Amino acid sequence: MHCAHHTTGVCGTHIKHPKGVMAKCKDGTWSYSKHFSGTCSRHHGVRYWFKWTTEDM
Repeated sequence: MHCAHHTTGVCGTHIKHPKGVMAKCKDGTWSYSKHFSGTCSRHHGVRYWFKWTTEDM
């Protein structure tokens, strides 16, 4: 398992998060986005990426 690879945000596997969450946005909201592109775009960008597996989809 590994974090989503992207140019912004950091790996947040050490942070408790709801099942199925892809990222935590910089404004504190959770993103359940199914695609990396545009994740948290209206929430000031991604702060943390979480583990992302097909089980979470």
